[in-house]
Amino acid sequence: NFCLPHKPETPAVPVQCKGLSAISFVRAVAQKMRTNLKDWKREEAFLVKVMARFAAAFSLSAAGPRVSIHEGIAELWEKSLAAKDSHDLTIVTADGLVTAHAHMLKAASAVVTAMLGSPMKEGKAQRIEIKDTSGKAVSLFLEILYTCS
Repeated sequence: NFCLPHKPETPAVPVQCKGLSAISFVRAVAQKMRTNLKDWKREEAFLVKVMARFAAAFSLSAAGPRVSIHEGIAELWEKSLAAKDSHDLTIVTADGLVTAHAHMLKAASAVVTAMLGSPMKEGKAQRIEIKDTSGKAVSLFLEILYTCS
């Protein structure tokens, strides 16, 4: 539930976040607030700032022209990331394992393509060790990679 700590009298707004990218979650919160709250201008301004930060971060790192895609396409990629049973790559992090589709990382990186396609241990086991990075950080990276958000 999303709640407004500065307005304890305002009811919590239920928002499911499992399986959503950060941008999709912010959009879901905004939609629920529009539906459930009468006065949420301050919160709307905050959410606009959050979305602007996402946009700024993305535009700084994007390697090509921006294109718009239908929200359903982004949701398909989010579902693909969430479909753990189809993942074929394991990433060992500082605090546990994270899985992904090898083809997604190969498409994004020539180095990963070489690692996973070689007779090195990473290629044989389809396993990459990044033990100095948290699982949450790797998961966030994968979310951005899959959804560009």
